[in-house]
Amino acid sequence: TMTTNGMGRGLPLAGDNRDNWQFMRDRLADPLLHPSPEQIEFTAQVFQEFLSIRRDAPLLRLRSANDIEERLHFHDTGPDGTPGVIVMELRDRSPLEPLDADIDAMMIVFNATGRRVSIVVPDAIGRTFVVHEVQAGGVDAEWLRGAFVATANGRVSVPAFSTVVFVEPGAR
Repeated sequence: TMTTNGMGRGLPLAGDNRDNWQFMRDRLADPLLHPSPEQIEFTAQVFQEFLSIRRDAPLLRLRSANDIEERLHFHDTGPDGTPGVIVMELRDRSPLEPLDADIDAMMIVFNATGRRVSIVVPDAIGRTFVVHEVQAGGVDAEWLRGAFVATANGRVSVPAFSTVVFVEPGAR
């Protein structure tokens, strides 16, 4: 119905959570924390866009552990990594067997922070990444308009609370 989504039902297993149940109950009962029908609809549309990207991108459907080990790389990791941010890259470039003639790589940035983040990814220097066409024309396009990967210095910049899919168009 897109008017409700079940927010506020149930608590996590007791385990380490029992001591926090009352705190959680109070929050879950707060109507100001429940999403509006507009927010539910928007979220459903964004989710459909992600499913569309996944359906059309062989790099997001790797079939073997070997493929994952060869193609998946994480940037900005370790103790110096940016808290709340994950930068992953899926490569489809030589010498790997190509999976997608149109895309050499995908870089996906998950920003769970409440601020815009800019991170330098040295492996992105000299390469051209653009926001995936589904997101660039999607319901979140205005919010994602400022997302970019700078070819000159590898700086990746994404807005707060976003997941941005960048693609490096195929050179084959």
